[in-house]
Amino acid sequence: MFSTGAASAQDAMTKAISLFQKRDYQAASQSFRALADSKQGATAHYYLGLCYIQLGHQSHAKVIFERLIQIWPNSAEAKLASNYLSGVGAGEVVSASSTSSEKAADPERDKASSVLAAKILENLSKRRKSITKAEWEKLPLKTRIPLERANGHLWVRAKINGRYCRVIFDTGAEVCTLSIVDFPDLVSPEQLAQGRLIGVQRVYGRIGGRMVETEVSIQDITRKIETCFISEPNCSVIGQNFFKEYSYQVDDYYLRLTKAPFEGDAPAVAASSAVSALAKHDRNDKFSMPFEKLGDNMLVEIVVNGHPIKACFDTGCAAEGLVIHPSMSSSLGLTFHPRGRGQAERVEVGHMTKMSMPVDYANGLSHPLIGPKVFDRGYTVDQQAKRIRFDY
Repeated sequence: MFSTGAASAQDAMTKAISLFQKRDYQAASQSFRALADSKQGATAHYYLGLCYIQLGHQSHAKVIFERLIQIWPNSAEAKLASNYLSGVGAGEVVSASSTSSEKAADPERDKASSVLAAKILENLSKRRKSITKAEWEKLPLKTRIPLERANGHLWVRAKINGRYCRVIFDTGAEVCTLSIVDFPDLVSPEQLAQGRLIGVQRVYGRIGGRMVETEVSIQDITRKIETCFISEPNCSVIGQNFFKEYSYQVDDYYLRLTKAPFEGDAPAVAASSAVSALAKHDRNDKFSMPFEKLGDNMLVEIVVNGHPIKACFDTGCAAEGLVIHPSMSSSLGLTFHPRGRGQAERVEVGHMTKMSMPVDYANGLSHPLIGPKVFDRGYTVDQQAKRIRFDY
């Protein structure tokens, strides 16, 4: 569905807005929820709140608007959300179940939202930094990285600003993220203070982080990349901005990386034999499944109790089953257990079918998460063919 780079975000937001304008609020809400953790998060939150109002979920809309105001307090979306909350307080909002659904429509509000979305789409390409052809050519063609499986994660040894650190290889992380609690001496307090302040989406919600340019080396790959430093322990990961230019194979012992063709304006170079062989593999092979890109994250189609949904393929997720936002429960045929773990009767991931799969809950998710324990086997991620192929 999505292409890579700025166009993917543009397409996703455009399609979501189109669904909203067609009054397909159920489908639109799913699309905006998928964008809630993107760089268009403020606009996605605002539209998601509007969808909930139209669907008659006033309490959900209130939570979304309050979160929007808290995370992006100076945004135009926050001002609109605040105005809307004032309307809710005055009893001006009509439930979607009302026979006078026209009263819930607000042309000025929708016009303002469209203007906001247009600005987001116009400036999106300026926000995302892409690798240049010269930088791409300096990357090694192949490398093999020893890995350790522990506590549901894939661990690798990285050298960061000259210091060796044990960190998680995390396909669900857009950028490398390091804990200043675990590694307090990687950057100076002055560097940290000068770093760009950003919001970081965690499974339980959003926290603050500082972006600092950092030298990261794993085996023979060395890159100077923006790295997010946060004050939460036990969450240091190697994210997509370090390895997204590579296709990779994961087994019990190694992470084998092969450089994918350059995706910029320059002509693509020939892929290595390993990648080419996989790219030409029969796409109907039941042991492989396609993925789509949302930003730098990989989304795969899974089926939960007969309900298809896109999930984030996340090697940093240590759960034994699915991790979902509580609001997804009803649409997936699940019973929400606010004080404990739920269970899905049947989950299909590619050719694999899992029965009685555990379901955990996290409030900060825009998509369900599936981690290595779900499939429990080696696999290859082909960045060129946009497919994941599991070992037999």
